[in-house]
Amino acid sequence: MAIDKQPTGYTKIENKNGKCKITVYVQNLIKEKGPYVCYLIDTTKNPLYTARLGEVPVDDTGRGEIWWEYREDNVADTGLNVDKFNVSTIVVESEETSFPLVGYVGKERASFKDRFVVKREQQKNLKKRLKLKLKLKMKF
Repeated sequence: MAIDKQPTGYTKIENKNGKCKITVYVQNLIKEKGPYVCYLIDTTKNPLYTARLGEVPVDDTGRGEIWWEYREDNVADTGLNVDKFNVSTIVVESEETSFPLVGYVGKERASFKDRFVVKREQQKNLKKRLKLKLKLKMKF
C-alpha cells in the first residue's frame, strides 16, 4: 500500500421492505493506525445523534469492506430511521479521535468533529485495547 495515497471509500445504503443494508468500502488506510469504526451521524441535532455501526476490518493493503443490515426505522438500535443521518464517517477511536474519511449526504458540509463524543462504554473498551497494544509492543 502506498502511504502517500489519500484514504478513499464510500458508504452505500440500500432500503427495501422496511430493512436497510449499509455497505462500507475503504482503501488506502494504514492498518496499524486502526481499528477503524464506521458511524452514521445526524449533525442537525445538538448533541449529535450517532449510530456506531462497528469496526471496518482493514487488510495489509489498506482495503476493507463490510456490511450491516438493520430495520430501516431502527439503525444500530438507535430508534432512528436511516434517512435521519446526513454523515457517514470512519473514526479512529483513540486518545485523540480522528476522522480519516467523512462522507456527506447532499452538498452541505455540516461541521461535527468538535461535537463528536465517544460513549463511555466505548472509551472503556478503547482503554483496554490500548493497554493490550502497549503490552504486545513491550514484549517484542
